[in-house]
Formats: sequence, C-alpha cells, structure tokens
Amino acid sequence: MAVGTSITSNGGGITLVSGKGSTQGGNSEIASGTASAGDGIGGRLALKSGGGDVVVSGTNATASHMSVTSDGSIRVKAAATSSLEIRGGNNMNISVDTGELTVSHGETTVPGGVIWRLQPNKMISHVPAQITEVTYPSDRRIKTDIEDIDEDDILQRLQTLEVKKYRYSEMWREIRGIPDVTVRGVIAQQVEETFPEYVTISTLTLPEKNFSLEQFHEVNKQQITMDLIAAIHAQHRRFKVGPNSEAQSGRIDIATADAGSYTNASPTGSSGDISVETGSSSVSTSGDVSIATGDSIAGEGGDLVLEAGTAQGSGTAAGSVVIASGGNYENPGNVNLQTPDSRGSRNSGSISVTTGWSAFGESGSIAISTGDSLTGAKGVVDVTSMSTRVRP
Repeated sequence: MAVGTSITSNGGGITLVSGKGSTQGGNSEIASGTASAGDGIGGRLALKSGGGDVVVSGTNATASHMSVTSDGSIRVKAAATSSLEIRGGNNMNISVDTGELTVSHGETTVPGGVIWRLQPNKMISHVPAQITEVTYPSDRRIKTDIEDIDEDDILQRLQTLEVKKYRYSEMWREIRGIPDVTVRGVIAQQVEETFPEYVTISTLTLPEKNFSLEQFHEVNKQQITMDLIAAIHAQHRRFKVGPNSEAQSGRIDIATADAGSYTNASPTGSSGDISVETGSSSVSTSGDVSIATGDSIAGEGGDLVLEAGTAQGSGTAAGSVVIASGGNYENPGNVNLQTPDSRGSRNSGSISVTTGWSAFGESGSIAISTGDSLTGAKGVVDVTSMSTRVRP
C-alpha cells in the first residue's frame, strides 16, 4: 500500500479506522504472516516513521501514550489516574549503558523528584528505606588471606571516636527530604583521623537537585558494626562475665593481659595495673569504694581475699600489701580492723596477725608502734582483753 509523494507540499497520509458501533467500536488489527513449517520464522512487523515520532496512544494522546522520537528516545507515560505495569514472563532486565538509572515520585518533597538512583558503583536513596532483612556474602570459600586481627588495638581506636549530636543544614535537609531534628552520629573527618578505612571521599553530584560537593566524605557504618564485635571480644578478655549455671550465678573476672601475650608485646615487659578509684571533689566528699561479698541466708558468707603477687626469680621480691588511710593537715583518716559482734552463743570473729615461716633465715617481724609528735606526747598502744596470754 502506498500513497502519492509531493516535492512541493506534504506527502499523502494513510488512516486506518475501524467502524463505530452503538455498543462497541470495531477492532483494528495489523498482523504479520506466520510460517506454515514447524521450524519456519514468522514475518516481521515494523512501525517506522520517516523522521518524525512514532506514537501509540489511548483516547487522550497527551495523558497516556508511548512514543519513539526521531533521536531514538522512548517515552512511556500513563495518565495521572491510570496505572502502568511492566511484567516479564520469565526474566526481566533493566539496564543503561552510561549515566545512571533514577526513580522519581510525583508526591515527594525531595527537590527534582528523584528518590532513588543507581550509578555504576553505587546505589543512592534520597528517602528513608524500610528493609526487612539485609544479608552479606560471607562464605569461607570466597575469601583468601584470612588472618587474626589485633582486637585490643581496635578497642583502643574505637574509644577515640566521638559521638556528636547535630542538625543537618537546610540544603541537605531539602535534598534528603528530612525534618529539622537533632540526631546523633559521627563526623567523617574526625573518623578519618583514626579509621581512614571507614571513610570514602568522592565528588557527589545530583544534577536534578542542583547539588555538587567535592571531597564529599562518607562513613561505612557497617564496618564500624563489625569492629564493635572485635572490641567486645577485647573487653571480654579483660572484663569477663561468665555464664550462669543451675548452682551458681555467673562469675566476673577482671584481669589485665599477661606480659608478652598480646600483639607487639615485649618479651621482657610487665603485665598491666588495675586501678579502682573514685573521682576527686572540690567542695564536697569524694566517693567511697566498697568491696564486699554477698550475704547468705543458710550457707556461709563469701570470703574476701586480698593477696599480692608472688615472685620466683632470683633477687626479686614478692608484692606487698599496703593499707593506708587518706592524709589531711589536721584530721588524717583512721584505719579500723575489726570483726562484728556475735549475737548468738558462738564467739565473735578472731583477728590473726602472723608472719610466715622461714626455711633458713629469720621469719618476718611484727611491729606495732605509734608515730612521733613534734610538740605533744606519742600515741598510746592499748591492748585490752578479759585475759592476756603472751607466747614465745
């Protein structure tokens, strides 16, 4: 089928129109031929313009249509009250050769309307995302060069991260479509000083939002989560909470690492100290330190053992135990050593002060004395009992 041509005016047109009906209009069908042979190939159907657009539309061509423009662009549009469905019977692929893939929403408050974008190496959402579950590939067979890490170092570095509270700038709130509220988080530039592996720096450009920022810092918070597990391991080795059992609640162990047992440790180094103290006070009483075992209704009360470390090397000395009160210009603290009263028929608790025995030298001495006084008398040593026995 062909129509006439013109060298001075418009070419002839072709209109295929089905008939109108009172209950239903007539159908129009354009079909290519089929192949009669089982292995044959059916004919091709092509709609091709002479340089203009190819448009497939409903009753209202402006509201709903599919068009192919002369430059090869394709536009599919549904009316505001109509839906659009694209469905693949088996597989379906949406791809772009260059640039980025974006998704927009007509009711969003985000500038430019784009709420999601897929770039060659990144997926960006400009609105909050609700995701039921997130999984990561972590199969042993896809990993190489697996090594232990210095979890103690991770713990120390994590303790330097500062959590701040802040508000986002008006520009960023508009881009993200978020309210002006105070939030908590980290500052990427500060994180980079201690954990540069957490931070990615690039140029962020969002054309439809008229936004571009060079040296844009982003923090990988998933890496922070993994390192928190390592930090918990390191802290657990020093402050260990044991499991509960049927007969006993879980024990708590507080200990420093053995000398030479940690990464980069000197074989001649010392083990760490443990310091338990309260803070200072300028105008009021400083805090107390209370160490006590729990009470028991029917069983025995727990023991309180204060013991210094032993030493085995030649020419070394074992640790000492020092119990001293606090100093004051006029009223230094007292040291009281006593057992509680006995309310029943048994004796009250005893106090035993002894030195250890010696295999070859003299055993240790016991000295009880008061201090000197520059202007007053020395203090009195008062030993009181209903009966006194002095043994050699």
